[in-house]
Amino acid sequence: MTSRSISCASAIAGITGVVGVMALGWSGVLAQGANLPSAPIRKADVIMTILEVRSIEAKSPADLFARVTIAGDTTLSRVASKPSLRVMMPASELTPVRIELFENRPATYAGQIDINQIPGKRDLDFVVDPATCTITGFAQTYKCTDVITRTGQDPKPGEIAFRIDVVR
Repeated sequence: MTSRSISCASAIAGITGVVGVMALGWSGVLAQGANLPSAPIRKADVIMTILEVRSIEAKSPADLFARVTIAGDTTLSRVASKPSLRVMMPASELTPVRIELFENRPATYAGQIDINQIPGKRDLDFVVDPATCTITGFAQTYKCTDVITRTGQDPKPGEIAFRIDVVR
């Protein structure tokens, strides 16, 4: 081998080494990217706290059942007259909430307590905006930590008081 062919071989080996290091560097970046979470990162938790419930027709305080749905996730729980039931769900944008109150389990329409002021509608549906901490869907707009009280008027009227919080 001549010195000229050895210099070419050294140059090729040097280039190959640089390319190899670059390839390892890029694969390291790709490998790090593969460890990123696949689910979107949540921005806030919506916390709904039921403070008080009652069936207006009941002669004595009754244990009732509350079904709370936040962003599609549902919780059914027994609640007393002073329950302090807390339901927390992750949220990143406008979050729909539904509250239903029942006098027995299983939760059926026949046993549903009316907590809505609109005739013919027994449950409460509203939207929480975690970014501005506002609650819409009622005659007025509420802010987080406001106590919201609603009383129904249809057969089996009831009353509920609750609060919405957003934790970032």
